[in-house]
Amino acid sequence: MSTAQPPEQRKPPDERDLYIPLRHGDLIRRLAEELALEGAERERFDSLCQKLVALFHVEHLAALIEVEDLYAPLDPDGEVVDLTPDAPDEVERNVESILDRLTSLLHAAHYEQLSQQVLEEAIEIGGAWNVRLDVDFSVFDRLLVFARGYRRMKLTRRPWYRFFREESVEIPEFQRLVMIFRLKPHKRVDPALRTDVLYLKVFKNIPESELEVLLPGSRVRFSLLDQGRILLPTLSGAALIAYKIVKGALALTFLTFVAIWQWIVMILILGGYLIRSFISYLGTRNKYQLGLTRNLYLKNLDNNSGVIYRIFSEAEEQELGETLLAYALLLQRPGQAATSELELTALCESFLLRVVRRELRFDLHDALGKLIRLGLVESAGADSWRAVSLERAPAELERNWDRLFTRGRGLWSLDRLFKRD
Repeated sequence: MSTAQPPEQRKPPDERDLYIPLRHGDLIRRLAEELALEGAERERFDSLCQKLVALFHVEHLAALIEVEDLYAPLDPDGEVVDLTPDAPDEVERNVESILDRLTSLLHAAHYEQLSQQVLEEAIEIGGAWNVRLDVDFSVFDRLLVFARGYRRMKLTRRPWYRFFREESVEIPEFQRLVMIFRLKPHKRVDPALRTDVLYLKVFKNIPESELEVLLPGSRVRFSLLDQGRILLPTLSGAALIAYKIVKGALALTFLTFVAIWQWIVMILILGGYLIRSFISYLGTRNKYQLGLTRNLYLKNLDNNSGVIYRIFSEAEEQELGETLLAYALLLQRPGQAATSELELTALCESFLLRVVRRELRFDLHDALGKLIRLGLVESAGADSWRAVSLERAPAELERNWDRLFTRGRGLWSLDRLFKRD
């Protein structure tokens, strides 16, 4: 018996989204208005923001180049010729390296990984509320699913066993969903799909109940109602035809020439009727598949190497936005007074509520880590911080530039973004 809980009983502790849904240009303008900066102060603030934009872009661009090089031999859409093909062991190491890097980047962009249990529960819920699919996880050599932007949608239906009375349920919906998978040789895998590459997919507005629709190797399972629509007419029609023909044949004699033809005609008619029913089955299945295909076409945002660029862009925007927001609100404190971490978190979340008109969480730990690394904050005691002034900030960035980008093993940004020791 299934132990999956209904979606309304599986709410996360805090359903507020953990990301900033603003472009950095819009955020900079709103922060300048919040600080009420004018004249030379506004120019210093804009100049510092542009320096931070350039710094984060260079950092992420350096990391992007490394990931591009690793992913090229595994890209299903790649057009270039690989002059130095890797050995199987090297390919597996590349797969693991890419998965580690993409996982770190997705976390930086505030995606959360969905566990196997969540996927299985979503499939069970989806079967009750949508097209039933048979999903076989054994087709995957690797499968990682990440989601961001949590909200709830309401589904309604009128099941026959409730005498067609309406019932409804709230289903979680993800504004963005990223799937990373590699397939095994399997009878369910479409021949058009390769098993020697790594597939990357990103979708928008995916209800939890539709997660199974996105998984390769899924097969449509007809409901009892659909099976009845196909089988009952087939069996009843075949029985009626057989009865009439047999009755006519028996009225004559089993040994006459006419009776023999009567039996042949009966067999042909029955065969034709069964073929017609099978075609009806295929038509019903294709109707479901067409609906799924249309749904995926409208919700698919990017594939393979395009997903990598999108993830890097989103991670860069989130890290830059967190840094700008935390620094500006620290700078806003009168006389640059010290601010506790708890108070700063509340200030950032309050600002986002006013601007975005949604309750959002703010990852202060992440933001402070970047500000400390950049030299833009100073400790003011236990769990308290003070912003470096706009006059000093550019000099701090220049002083830290070499340390930020060189640390023995190459670009420091790669160590940070991919969380190496």
